[in-house]
Amino acid sequence: VSNLDTIGYGQSTPVFLVQRSDGLTSRMGSRTAGESVYRSLGFNQIEDEGSQYLSEALQHNSTLTSINLNSNEINDKDCRYWSEALKLHNSTLVTLHLSDNLFRDEGSRYLSDALQHNSTLTTLDLSTNQIGAQGIRYLSEALQHNATLTELNLTYNGIHNDEHQEAIMARLEENRNEATMR
Repeated sequence: VSNLDTIGYGQSTPVFLVQRSDGLTSRMGSRTAGESVYRSLGFNQIEDEGSQYLSEALQHNSTLTSINLNSNEINDKDCRYWSEALKLHNSTLVTLHLSDNLFRDEGSRYLSDALQHNSTLTTLDLSTNQIGAQGIRYLSEALQHNATLTELNLTYNGIHNDEHQEAIMARLEENRNEATMR
């Protein structure tokens, strides 16, 4: 059960409202020129339905640049929703925190697919999940097609050093170097 009761977005304005069961409503959009918009929705037990609604709202986002979804019981299935939002419709989100959730290699596969198509995300925090060697392999392969991601946190996933981790580190360094030359 999610703490999020309803979510909606304005058709004519880029404002996203999230109403929680505790009665609080927060805006997930609307900024002045040059201002970064960050929202922390950590520790809300968003789970399946909340992930679906929030990722759908993100598909209509034109202002949110950073979102923290840590500790929300997001699982492999939920990663599919986030993947669709990131690869098809995202043009502003640069930072996504998905630490301390419940997804494994399958969730990593969905997110890796999004990374191959996303050209705005620069920071992705996947720490403290249950990503294994196969998930690292998916991420490594995806980064061969991504030139924008410069920070990827994979700590506390029980992963041991292997060639895929080294390939990820090398690709992130290449992306950082290219970003400083732009």
